[in-house]
Amino acid sequence: KFTFLNRAFLAWLLQLLASCAWVASVIVYGEYERGDILQLAAALCWTLSNTIAAPEAVLPLFGRREERAEVEMRGTICDKA
Repeated sequence: KFTFLNRAFLAWLLQLLASCAWVASVIVYGEYERGDILQLAAALCWTLSNTIAAPEAVLPLFGRREERAEVEMRGTICDKA
């Protein structure tokens, strides 16, 4: 069953992977002119944002059954809106 929590975790994981790939691409490219520095800064900010969001995406998966049910209920309500 693909639940709200599973989708939230997958969305977070894909965002994190994309941001890390962006950071890596700037580093692999190897030139650091002003535009490249801005690209790297944007990628690092995106990665940091995803890392900060991690507890909201990951911790409910490991919480008590009641907490997971509450988050699932909120997700169901959000899906219907």
